[in-house]
Amino acid sequence: MSGGPTLDVEGRVVGVNVASSTQYQLVGLAVPAEAVGQMIRSKTSQKPPSLDDLRKDISRQVSAFNQQIVMRFDLPTHSVRRLGPFQVRGDISRDQPCSAARKDTPNDHYKRVDQRCDSSTSLYISDQQNAGHIVMGSFWFSSEKMSAHGLARLIEDQLTRLRNVKENDGPTASWNCTEQRLRGRFDLPIQLHACRRAVEKLPGLFDYRFRYTPLVSGQDALLVAIGMSGFDDQSARAILLKSMDSLSFTPKAKP
Repeated sequence: MSGGPTLDVEGRVVGVNVASSTQYQLVGLAVPAEAVGQMIRSKTSQKPPSLDDLRKDISRQVSAFNQQIVMRFDLPTHSVRRLGPFQVRGDISRDQPCSAARKDTPNDHYKRVDQRCDSSTSLYISDQQNAGHIVMGSFWFSSEKMSAHGLARLIEDQLTRLRNVKENDGPTASWNCTEQRLRGRFDLPIQLHACRRAVEKLPGLFDYRFRYTPLVSGQDALLVAIGMSGFDDQSARAILLKSMDSLSFTPKAKP
């Protein structure tokens, strides 16, 4: 599809294929041939760009796409949802609502609900790399039998599993990780674990893995995990802050 010609019934090129729908069959998107012709004519009198210049231009276009995603996060279609006493960021795509499922079993001493939210669009870079893709997971744990220490260890175990990011799942560099304590809405303390790695050959673009948990006491705990592929620092930070700004905690009333 990508880069191939769109032909009319007489065999004339009327566009260049750029994308296809993953939700509907036989739906493709193309850039009109007239726009492509204008671009070619504007470049004929100029020196052909170098490979490095082309890669920088790709990064610039991806960053512009990232900025559109950040702007869409402020639209009414981006909701918030409740997981027990917590409020978290909800749908991040109008076309793909969040899904939620209980994960606890009768033998567990706690109940668990997982919410997954996925962006419905991304830019194809290669078979191993997409840009502008976001996945957010929120994990709510609640127990009337476990101590606060036991619940904290449960969150730590889940966080440890999420920290184990793979080194060989794409043409990129190694992960660099940091940990810090922040303050969210209503001065809510938040522990943040953040990882970043450079996207190969595309300067200024990175993959990100954010995991954060509000430091609250009681019978409930929450862990939020965010994965972002092919983002610039400014856009990734903006989305992380918007996610944390959606977070709030309402303690259960004591009997």
